[in-house]
Amino acid sequence: MSFGAVYAQARILTVLSDKGMSGTDLYTWGPGVFVSSSAVSVGAPEGQYTVLSQGPSWNGFGVVYNPNGVDLSAFDASHQGALRFWLYSNSDDLTLSLEHTSPGTDCQGMPGNEKDCWSFLGTELGQVLNQWVLIELPLSAVRVDDLYSPFELTANSGATFYVDDVRYIDGVSEAYDPNATAISPIFRVTVNNVSDQQPASQLTLTWPPQVPLSGWVRSNQYIQLEVDGGDSLTWGVQMYTANTSPDANPKFIITDSSSNPAGMVYMPDPHYEVPLAWSIKPSLQSPSVAIPPAAEPNNNGGICGSGSIDPHAYQWLYMQDVLSPNLPLLCQAGFQNGNLVSVVKNNVGIHYGQMNTEFGAEDPPNYIFLEANFGVGFAGQTYQTNSLIVEIFYY
Repeated sequence: MSFGAVYAQARILTVLSDKGMSGTDLYTWGPGVFVSSSAVSVGAPEGQYTVLSQGPSWNGFGVVYNPNGVDLSAFDASHQGALRFWLYSNSDDLTLSLEHTSPGTDCQGMPGNEKDCWSFLGTELGQVLNQWVLIELPLSAVRVDDLYSPFELTANSGATFYVDDVRYIDGVSEAYDPNATAISPIFRVTVNNVSDQQPASQLTLTWPPQVPLSGWVRSNQYIQLEVDGGDSLTWGVQMYTANTSPDANPKFIITDSSSNPAGMVYMPDPHYEVPLAWSIKPSLQSPSVAIPPAAEPNNNGGICGSGSIDPHAYQWLYMQDVLSPNLPLLCQAGFQNGNLVSVVKNNVGIHYGQMNTEFGAEDPPNYIFLEANFGVGFAGQTYQTNSLIVEIFYY
C-alpha cells in the first residue's frame, strides 16, 4: 500500500508545550506572578494550556539546561533553522534572548554568560497587541551549539504576556521577511519499518505474508508525522483513502449506496475491499513498543460491536474513504472534509481515542499505525491501494 503526501524536510524540537519542557529547569524573574494557566480568556494555540508571566515592572522566564547546556547545531543556519513560538502580549517592550554557556555580556552589557538578544520594542509587534502572534526568528547569524537557555523572554517595563508552543525547527525553505504576512507550516511524513525504524521502500506499507483467516493484522510499517501548523490557530491533519480517484490502482467500483471504498481493494475484482483502521501514538517509546495490539475497533462495548469487549479497541479508528457513505450498522458516518473521525492530529493534539473529544497534546514526531481485517476478504488473494492520503488542512 502506498500513499501521497506533500511534505517539507524538517525536524521539530519542542522546548516548551503542554507536555512540559525539554530543559532541566524553568526560571522566572521579577516581581511578577508566574503560573501555568488554561488561559480561558485568550485561548491556547497548542493544546489547552499556556504560560503566563505578569508583573508591574520587570518580569519574564526562561528554559535552561543545567549545568552543561545543550547543542542545537542541528537547527543552525546550515540547516535553515529557526525558533518559533506563539506570543500574546499587552506590550511590545519585550526582549528575547538565547543564553550561551560561554562568558560574555548579557542584554544590558553586564558581564555574565554571553547572550544573543532581540528587542521587540518599536517593531510590528506593537501593531498586534492583545492577540496571538506566531514569532519566527531565523537562526542565520546565531550560534546554537552551546545554549544554556534556548529561550528567555523578558518584559523590560512590566507586562502581561502569554507564551505557547516554543520550538526549534529546521528546513525552513522560505527566505525570512520581517514584513511577511504568513509563516508556512511544517509538514513531514515518512514511512518506517516497525522492526528497526528504518525508512520503508518507496513509501510502501506491507503486511506479513501469512496473515490469519480471521481478525485484524497490523502493518509492518508505520507513518511518522511531524507537523507544525504555521501561523494558523486552527489546523488539522486528516487521513483517508481515495480509491475511486482517476489514478487509483485498483479503482474501486461502487455498486450501490452501501458500497464503501475505504481500505484496500481486491485486485482481481475491485467491487470488494478489506477495511483499514489507524491508531496514533506519541514517540515516547520505540514503535515496536508503542504499537497497540490489533483489535476490532467496534468491540468497544457499543451497539455496533460483536458483543465482546476488547480493551484495545478504543485505540483504533476505522479508515474512511473520500466517498465513504453513512454506514449505521457499523456506526460510521459518511466522509466529510475536516470530520474529526478522520483527523489524526490538530492544534489541540493527537486523536488518541475514538471519541471526537479525545484529543491530547503530544509533541512531534508522532507514530501512526495501521491494521487491516483480511478475515473478511478472500484467502490467499492480494489487496492494495495506492491512494492513501495524509494532508494538512485549516478550519
